[in-house]
Amino acid sequence: MATPFHTLLANSLKNAKKIAQHHIIKSSELSRLDRERLLKADCLYKIVKGWYLLCPSHTNIGESTPWYASFWDFLRIYLTDRFGEQYCLSPEASMDLYLGKNYIPAQIVVIVKSGGTIKLNLPHNTSLLIYQDKKRFPKKIYTIEGLSVIPFELALCKMPPHFYIQQPQEAEIALTMLKNPEKILHFLLKDGMAQSAGRIIGGLRHINNNKLANRILETMEAAGFSIIENNPFKESPLLTKNELFESPYSARIKVLWKKTRGDVIALFPKPVSTIKEKKLLIKNIDTIYIQDAYHSLSIEGYQVSEELIEKIATGKWRPDDNEDDRNQKNAMAAKGYYEAFNKVKSTINKMIASKKPIDVLKNDFQKWYLALFSSSVTAGILSAAQLSGYRNQPVYIRNAQHVPPPYEAVRNCMLTLFDCLKDEENPAVKAVLAHWLIGFIHPYIDGNGRIARFMMNALLVSSGYPWTVIHLENRSKYLASLEKASIQGDIKDFAKLILKEMKQKK
Repeated sequence: MATPFHTLLANSLKNAKKIAQHHIIKSSELSRLDRERLLKADCLYKIVKGWYLLCPSHTNIGESTPWYASFWDFLRIYLTDRFGEQYCLSPEASMDLYLGKNYIPAQIVVIVKSGGTIKLNLPHNTSLLIYQDKKRFPKKIYTIEGLSVIPFELALCKMPPHFYIQQPQEAEIALTMLKNPEKILHFLLKDGMAQSAGRIIGGLRHINNNKLANRILETMEAAGFSIIENNPFKESPLLTKNELFESPYSARIKVLWKKTRGDVIALFPKPVSTIKEKKLLIKNIDTIYIQDAYHSLSIEGYQVSEELIEKIATGKWRPDDNEDDRNQKNAMAAKGYYEAFNKVKSTINKMIASKKPIDVLKNDFQKWYLALFSSSVTAGILSAAQLSGYRNQPVYIRNAQHVPPPYEAVRNCMLTLFDCLKDEENPAVKAVLAHWLIGFIHPYIDGNGRIARFMMNALLVSSGYPWTVIHLENRSKYLASLEKASIQGDIKDFAKLILKEMKQKK
C-alpha cells in the first residue's frame, strides 16, 4: 500500500525545518523529492533562484506579510552564505538600519570586494543590488541585526545632498544621534571630506547644535581645510539638539507628530466647549455602542452579530447555562469589547473632570487592554502571558510595508507619544495622531486597532467631539490611509476619513 501524501508531506516538512534558518532554505540543502512535495503543498515560497521561504501550508503565498517578516533574515543568510564577511550595506542602506527605518525598502544596495555587479529581483517589488568596489570597501565594519554595515559616522559623511532634501526627517534624526565629534572628525579628516563637513556643519546649525558645529569647523580649518558651510535642508527643523531620545524610534514619533499636526488642524472644526455639551456627548455614547462594537470587531476580522453584542450588553449572554452561548467562538471578543468600552467611558468622565486629562488617559488605557482580553484568558482561549502588557516579540501587520518598531523600543515610543499628547494644544490633533501612532508603534501582540480607536474616541469626546465609528465598509480605505501615513508621513487621507465618519448619521 502506497504511503499517503500527507505522511510524505509531514516527513518533508520535518526535513525542511531541520535545515531552515529563520524559515529560509537554500534549495541545494533540500532533496528534490522534499522540494517537490513542499512546492505542491504551497509550503515553499520562491524568493530567488536557489532560495525558498518555508511557509505554513495555510499561508496565502500571494500575501506580502511572510516575505516582509523574513526580509532581513534572508538578506543576512544569503549575503553571509555568498560573501562571508566580504560585504557591507551601502551608506544609505546602513543609515536606514541605524535610523530604524519603519518600512521594507524597495531596494537594498550592497558593496562587495569581488563578484561583479548583480541585481536580484525579490518578491513584492523588492530587489537587491550588489556591486563590486574594492577600493572603497570600508576598512572597518559593524554589525546590526547580523548584517554588515559601515560605521554610523562614516555613513553620515557619505550621505549625498539629496538625503537632506528627500528625507529631511531622517536626516534630522541622524544629526541628533551624532554625539561624539572625535568619531566623525576621524573620517572627515582622514578622507579629506570638506564638502561633507560643510553639509554636516550646516545641518547641525539647522537643528541649533552650534557647539558641535563649531567644534567640527574649527578642527577642519585647523587641519588646513577650507570649509564652506551649507545648510542642506529646505524645510524648517522639527527637532533640536535639546530633545533627547532613547532611540531613533522614539525620535521618529516626535518627528511624525510635528510634521503632520498642521494638516489635521487645517481640516477639523472646533469642538463644543461647555461641560454641559460634553456630558451630552457622553450620554449619547451608549446609544452608539452596538454599532461601534459591531464595526470595530468586524474590522479586526471577528465574526460577531449585532444580536450577540446586544445579548452581552444586556446581560442575556449566559455561557454557563446555554450551550449555544458557550460555543460562540467570537463571544469572548465581544464580551471583552463591552467591558473595555465601559472602562473607556469611565476614563472619559475622569478626563473631563481633571486638569491633567492626559495623565488620566496614560494611567487608564492599560486597563482597557486588560478588559479586552481577560475574559479570553479566563476561558483558556489565550494564555495569561497575553495580559502582561507591551509585546515582547516582533510583530508584522498583515500585507503592510510598514514594520512596527522592535519590541525593545515600544516603551520609549509610548512615553514619547504621551509626551506629544501633553505638549499638544489642539484636540483634533491629539485624537487623530494618537490613533495613527498607536497602530504605528503596535505596542501589543493583539488588540492594537481596538485600543487605537478607543484612545481616539476618549480624546475626541473628552475634548468636545462626538464618538466616531469607523464603519466596516470603509475598512480598505481606513487601512490604506493608515499605511500611507506610516510609509509616506502623509496624514491627510486618514484625517479626512475620520472627519467624514464623524459626520456620519448611521
